[in-house]
Amino acid sequence: NIASPNELNQQARACLSALERSDLDQNNMITFDEINKLTEILGLPIQNEESFDVFDTDGSGALENIEFLEWWLRRISVQPGNTKQQEVLARNTFNTFDKDNSGSINIEEFNNLVNSLGVTFTEQELIDSIKELDQDGSGYIELNEFISWW
Repeated sequence: NIASPNELNQQARACLSALERSDLDQNNMITFDEINKLTEILGLPIQNEESFDVFDTDGSGALENIEFLEWWLRRISVQPGNTKQQEVLARNTFNTFDKDNSGSINIEEFNNLVNSLGVTFTEQELIDSIKELDQDGSGYIELNEFISWW
């Protein structure tokens, strides 16, 4: 394994949290379309529908949470270049929450991002966090600032 046990534990927690949000009908199974969106958010998108068959081990046409988690942990444990992987993850996360495609995250978008991680900030905490991440003083978080922070 290239990834450390601590990295795998962190990835497992993030994956399960993202799975829970992606399982829209809460049946503990997700479809190819849901998985495609989820893997993009997690930073390692799948390439085609054929890949889906590889990790749908029971052939149900949908993935149970455990099937996806096992596949995801196998996949990230052998990915070279953890820094590059984290950059891809940061870029995908940024793009997910940059709803207006402005190339920057405003206070509302940042609030949505931290809420998706299960964190609730007061308005002042949001303002302070943006100030801390905003290296150029624009009042927004640009992609390069977000990647540096990630």
